[in-house]
Formats: sequence, structure tokens, C-alpha cells
Amino acid sequence: MTSWDAFLTAADFEHGLFPPREFELRGDKLAIGDADTPDVSLEARYDRHTTLYLDHHNPSDPFKLLSGHTNAILSGSDFPEPVELLSVSMQADRTVFLPRFQPLLWRRADAATSVSAILVNGPSLEYANGQLSFAVDQYTIECREFQSARDFRREARLHKDDSIATAELVMTATDGNPINADAALTELTNLSRFFTFVRGGNSAVGNLRGLDANSAPTFAHLGFGKSDGFWSERNWCDEMVIRQTPQIYGLYRSMTSEPEARRVLVRALDYYRAANVGRAASAEMALVASYAALETLVPYILSSQAGWSNNLLGSQTAFADKLRAATAFMGLTADPLEHAPDLTKRAKADANGDPFDILALFRNRITHHKKAFSYSGVEIMEAWLLSQWLCELLVFFLLGYRGEMNDRRRYTGWRGPTVPVPLS
Repeated sequence: MTSWDAFLTAADFEHGLFPPREFELRGDKLAIGDADTPDVSLEARYDRHTTLYLDHHNPSDPFKLLSGHTNAILSGSDFPEPVELLSVSMQADRTVFLPRFQPLLWRRADAATSVSAILVNGPSLEYANGQLSFAVDQYTIECREFQSARDFRREARLHKDDSIATAELVMTATDGNPINADAALTELTNLSRFFTFVRGGNSAVGNLRGLDANSAPTFAHLGFGKSDGFWSERNWCDEMVIRQTPQIYGLYRSMTSEPEARRVLVRALDYYRAANVGRAASAEMALVASYAALETLVPYILSSQAGWSNNLLGSQTAFADKLRAATAFMGLTADPLEHAPDLTKRAKADANGDPFDILALFRNRITHHKKAFSYSGVEIMEAWLLSQWLCELLVFFLLGYRGEMNDRRRYTGWRGPTVPVPLS
């Protein structure tokens, strides 16, 4: 049986960088085909990108793994479900395994009164005094930023591809009822998905530790979800807006409680996030991904809010017209091309000055090549900024948020003050 004291605590992550120290994970049995190793001890460790590896020294008959027809299975009283392990390396003295699914569950007791977790590559909380509190239904989640995260952000581009432990999350039940392992992982993962919208790149949550009223262990989730690199493009939520996120999360959680809305929003935010993360590699691919987010959100708004029928949505109406109709229905009060001087000139020449037509033209000509279509780097960058800004407004409309935001389209000079969400 694994000693609880062997597991990592928040203090092991406060320095920010992965990997933290190693720890031991024990099981009653490790099965490889028909060969069993009883009372097995595995050396657990993370790599620099938060992937959990388990090292076993001298396993029984490891070469059965070479056939590719069998994986190792770790089981025992501490594991509610057997843990499937993939072999990634075999050496003379050890075999290295990777859990097929991460995080993996250790115990499933229902008596936790508090749950601690680690947030990887979360948003900056410097302008929120390093701490935010999220109140949702019967839970409160406190997000406490590590001091080391602020130090890393001063040289963020040097760590742009790294995984940095940025904060500890502490979840408690406001009604005093116990928190079970599944509810804890669901709630904290949902918050990390919201942080994807907040910072424009995936944040990950992991290393969950459930404690009862006597600080005795109840369950743990070992390992982390997937995160994007530490540095990300600035979006609607910069330093001055971060204090609004607890309010926005309440709206986000309310919307995602409805299954269809949740499916639409999660898929759209995945495109949005891909567009933000992919901008440094390819402005063209970033624009295509951003436009895919618009193509996900617009039909949902027109059908669920504006009363469009399936026949009308499926007609030959161009998507630029649908996007124009959606923004008119939302009550857009800002000029989409306000901060895009080069794209404005191009729109006057090729799209009768219309921002939605010029955006569609760029996306379509990038996706479907047409001879003689060319553009400048500034034009494609302004088109990408416009598309991402529209994505943010569509999401705000669905959430019902009308507070402050950063206008990401301002890409020269001072970032300027925050602005009201330009929806009536």
C-alpha cells in the first residue's frame, strides 16, 4: 500500500518547474500477460511537460510487452479501477511505463472536506493580488498563485513552451457535505477549461489530494491533463480584467450545465485556443482555426436565440451573411475594422468595405487556393485579430457578460484602457 506521505504536496510544486521530486506508488499486483509481480513498487516521476511516468525495476518477463499484444495492468486495493500501463522503454534494469489515462485515480472515498490541486500554465493573477475565489453551487474554489509564477512571467518568452506550476487550487464544500473524487475532478477540470478561454491556451489541473476533517487522505488523482505552453498571445483577459473572471465563470458554468450549449462552447473554445496557440507558427492556420470557431458559434446563436430554422441555416446563404446577421442580432456597437488600417484598405478594394466579406475572403482563399490572391503579413494578422475578437464577443453574448474586456485588436503602441464589451 502506498504511503500517503510519499505523494507530492503543493509545496513540491511551488518552485514552478517540472519535474518536482519523485515519489513511490505501490500496487498489489503488476500483471504482464500471465506473469504477475506481487506487492509491486513503482518509481513515479514527471517529465518537463507534466507527463507521469512509472519506472519498475526488474519486472517479471517484460519482453512479452515487445509483441505489442499486451499491456501491463496495475491493480490493488488502492485502485478503484485497474490501471493500464503502456511500456515506453525497456532497459536491462528497468521498464518505464506510461499510464494510458491521466490523471489516474488512487482510492475513491467520499469523505473529503477539502481538495487541493495544482494548476499548470494558468492565467496571471498578479493584478488580483495573486488570489481569486470562485463560488459555484455548493463549492468554493480558491486559486492561490505561486510567487515563482510571477518570476517566470517576467521572462515568459524564454519559457514559452514550458509547463509551469502556477497556482494551487483548494476546493471546499460550502454546505459541509463531503466531496467525492469524481465530483472534484469534474469541477476542477471544468475550471481549467474556463481558464483556456481566459488565457487563450490550455491550462491543466492535476495532483488532486482529498483530505477529510482530520486531514486524513481520502483520494488522489495522480497526473495532469494536457496544457499548452506557458506563454500565450494576449487576448480579451489581460492583467486588468482578471478580477472579473469569478463573475464570468459563474455565467460559464451556468451555460455549460445545458448539454447542447456545453458541446458547442467547448468545441468552439478548442478552435479558439488552437488559433491563439498556433499564431506563432502560422498566421494562416491560426485564421482558419479561428474561423472554425465562428462557424461553430454563429449557427448555434442564430438557431437557439434568433429563431432561424434549420432550412434557413442550411440554405445557400453565405457564412459572411450569417455572421453579419448574428452580430446585428447581438447588438454589436463597435466598428469591426476600427483597429485594422491595412485590412480596411483591402476591404475597400476587394469587399466593398465590408468586414465580414473581407474576413470570409481571406479564410476561403487560404483554404481554397486561387491564383493571384496575395496578401501582406499585416493584413493576415489583422484578419486573425478580428476573427478572434469576434469569437470573444460571440462567447460573451452567449454567457450574458457585458462587463470590461481588453480589445485585442489594438496591436500598436499602448494597450489602452479596458473597454466595455461592445454589445447592446
